[in-house]
Amino acid sequence: TNRFLNIEYLYREIRSLGVDLSQDQLKNILLKSQKNIDDGVQIANNLDRFPLSFGQERLWFVDQFQGQNSAEYNEPSIIEISNSISIDKLENAFNDIIHKNSVLRTFYPEDEHGVYQKISMEYKALSVVKCEFCMALEEIKSLKDLPFDLKARPPFYVKIYSLTDRNVTLIFVNQHHILTDAKSWVLILEELYSRVAKNKDSYESDESLVQYRDYSVWQRKKVE
Repeated sequence: TNRFLNIEYLYREIRSLGVDLSQDQLKNILLKSQKNIDDGVQIANNLDRFPLSFGQERLWFVDQFQGQNSAEYNEPSIIEISNSISIDKLENAFNDIIHKNSVLRTFYPEDEHGVYQKISMEYKALSVVKCEFCMALEEIKSLKDLPFDLKARPPFYVKIYSLTDRNVTLIFVNQHHILTDAKSWVLILEELYSRVAKNKDSYESDESLVQYRDYSVWQRKKVE
């Protein structure tokens, strides 16, 4: 996926302001900006607590203001996949992705010092249900609008429905916008399909991966 998918839109908007800039020049500016971020973010292993990014902080305050009774920022998705792919393979793929991306295991408690990111090491985000298609849809309808408690547990979970009356498997994913957006969700799906296609059975831990919490630390330092 092209990270500058909307470059033509940006180009038109910039030109409408009377700025004399070519698309290639705009692309170079965006690439340089992204490189500055990539070069600047460091793994922050020595911190006892991690701040929220500014975007996360805004969503967290909106959630608290609404009284934790709103599903406005829920981002539910349903994936239909052939039942020729084993449930075990799907479980392994999702568990690997959840293990790799700590933001999917992050919740946002508050103490006397304020709100912060906390990663759950024991959170079970995935479950498997064997049932008929209609029962799966009824449960999904009830789950998609249930609000998350951002302070108590990670706002992300996966339910795999092994259907007894269809030749497909349904995967229901519900998540809060505080931890993913459309672009990052596309990347997660791409990784899921890649893992399933490559028949990858185990996760190879890589402590050198920059996580979203590291970006949050970098972002705060940039404005200090």
